[in-house]
Amino acid sequence: MGVSFGQVIPVTGPTLGFPGSASRLASDVITARQLLPTATLNLAFGAPAVIIPNAAGGGDTFDSVADFIAYYSGTAANAGLVATQFAGFAIREVKTAITWTAGTTPGVQSVGFYQPGEEAEVKELGSIPVIVAAGVPQSQQQVYTRVALNVAQVPGGTVGDVEAISTAANDSVSTTGTAASGTTLAVASPSNIVAGQVISGAGIAPGTSVVSINGSNVTLSKAVTAALSSTPVVFSNQVALPNVVFRTGFIDSVTNVAEVTIKVRNAA
Repeated sequence: MGVSFGQVIPVTGPTLGFPGSASRLASDVITARQLLPTATLNLAFGAPAVIIPNAAGGGDTFDSVADFIAYYSGTAANAGLVATQFAGFAIREVKTAITWTAGTTPGVQSVGFYQPGEEAEVKELGSIPVIVAAGVPQSQQQVYTRVALNVAQVPGGTVGDVEAISTAANDSVSTTGTAASGTTLAVASPSNIVAGQVISGAGIAPGTSVVSINGSNVTLSKAVTAALSSTPVVFSNQVALPNVVFRTGFIDSVTNVAEVTIKVRNAA
């Protein structure tokens, strides 16, 4: 086509692939489980997935982070369980519809997500390209997912987004709290505290989140483990995905994806 020797041909397509594409297959683990049939939301390719165990009524199924927090139990209490039940990232498949509605053409591919009740494949160990919705990824640094919205600072953000560490105002709220026991925490300042945030601090059980807030009283998803008296506590809109780091800090300019690596398998 008239290209001379040594001429540089510009790359016009994605350099990392599309969200959820398989990459670096040497030691990967990919597992298939049904996507929770009663889920309201789809599981997008490249999105983080959690496991719903039998004890929770899910029958060992996958669910999206957004559905798990907002719909599965109808409470923001699940936000604190995202890290412990994180399984991996939905891997891309090319799917062909089995049935077609009037006006559609048989054989047209349906791509982009798994629907509730479908068998979904999730990469539980290894590397995969995912859309980075916020923050600036850096090689070997922690990968996060959003569990509470911050519309003012992260416009267009959604629960379940994959993000780098946030520098947005109000994504991390520091104050002090007082509680003798139980699940009610009185905070010095309730400003920017919202349902779904994950809480950390002395006397706070791991995986505790905000169920609701009424004035300065915050209802926790778990009882405090020790009495708090004006004790520093932090409320976060992000949850660190365990054993997941950015492989590089490069973001594909075509697909807006970065490659992340699950270093240790979290799912069984």
